[in-house]
Amino acid sequence: MKEKLIFSFMMVALAGPGFAAQSPWVETDGGAMRVIVSDDAYNQSRGVLEIKLNPGWKTYWREPGDGGIPPSLTSQGKAVELLFPAPERITENGLAFNGYHFGVGFPFLLPETAEKTLNLTAFVGICSEVCVPFQAEFVLDRDQLDGSFVASAFSRLPKQAAPENSALLASRFNNQLQLKASAGGTELFLAPEKGVYLEHPKANETGFIASILKEKAPGVRINYTLKTTDGAISGFFNMPH
Repeated sequence: MKEKLIFSFMMVALAGPGFAAQSPWVETDGGAMRVIVSDDAYNQSRGVLEIKLNPGWKTYWREPGDGGIPPSLTSQGKAVELLFPAPERITENGLAFNGYHFGVGFPFLLPETAEKTLNLTAFVGICSEVCVPFQAEFVLDRDQLDGSFVASAFSRLPKQAAPENSALLASRFNNQLQLKASAGGTELFLAPEKGVYLEHPKANETGFIASILKEKAPGVRINYTLKTTDGAISGFFNMPH
């Protein structure tokens, strides 16, 4: 059964010097979220959008799979790029989702700014038998920030694949994308940027194979996260011709 969407938006403004290091949790059905921000030595803000989930609920990776809402974040009205820990493949009722069952922190970097106050808006999907689109607004002061939690969240991100030694080599045969993985590759997640729709990758003797369902433009960038026996690796490749 496909998940039923219940549109239950929550808009909360949080301000004041007492929330300098982190916002309080903002709650909705199935979970809660908060934002934590710290300044590093280069006067650039690093932060984490943290999601807390109740038992039986999930939230989503950058490419949700067979349904769901990818997380997003804006700062001062401009989109912020979230960074993603390695997800799980979650299978329910014949559908496969890419996401997280036990809570997650999405690290991010903010552009350098002279503004002392940060205005952030987060939008995520938290789902079980129903799916709750969940939005909250946060206002944080840059003073008195503790960076230990933020640094820990960044340390848990997948390693970045070096361009000269890619963890994943892509080729194609007709409507099949063939992906040769580095030694120890156990699970693969793909997130095309636009115009390409792929089946979930399946393991084979050399790595993985994914059927190309639709391709609207050539050479589209495909982001990936590869789980290996030594940890997760993230990178990208351009869709081969």
